[in-house]
Amino acid sequence: MLLVGGMNGEVVALDVALLEVHRFQAHEGAVNVVQYHDQLIWTGGSDGCLRAWSWPEAEEVLCLRGPRKLIVACWQDPVLGVLAQSH
Repeated sequence: MLLVGGMNGEVVALDVALLEVHRFQAHEGAVNVVQYHDQLIWTGGSDGCLRAWSWPEAEEVLCLRGPRKLIVACWQDPVLGVLAQSH
């Protein structure tokens, strides 16, 4: 599976043949970061939110809001969990 974040706030999941499997609205504004870990899709957007989505349902399970600064990085740390960086 390939996950692609768009400037329109959507995340698109593609299969190995690059055919669209699923599409959902993730953010108001651009999706800057997309990561898949432990059955969750993590997204960071220009709206300053870090969100977690269940997969394959694509239902929002967590939304962490910070200052309205865009999220530019997201990674999984084995000790600390998911971390995000804003710009």
